[in-house]
Amino acid sequence: MFFIVSKVLAIFLTPVSWILILLFSSLLAKKPGLKKKLNITAILLALLFSNPFLFNKTVLWWQANPLDFNENQHFTTGILLGGLSKFDKIRTV
Repeated sequence: MFFIVSKVLAIFLTPVSWILILLFSSLLAKKPGLKKKLNITAILLALLFSNPFLFNKTVLWWQANPLDFNENQHFTTGILLGGLSKFDKIRTV
């Protein structure tokens, strides 16, 4: 049950879902004023969430400030980032 609820909530948390819901509801709306408001809202949300400048500013605001390290500093531990733990052989047919 929790798995299904989490997947449904994940769908409704994405901005693309909201934009598609607004566009679909504008197709079903009968009043011209409501159609226009729904279309304008969908376009504004699409411009807001597809703007790389706003995305980069938000990411930079979210990140921690970098630290300055001197060459004379010594540390007892370190972190080595890696991504490859096993190499798969490529099969040829």
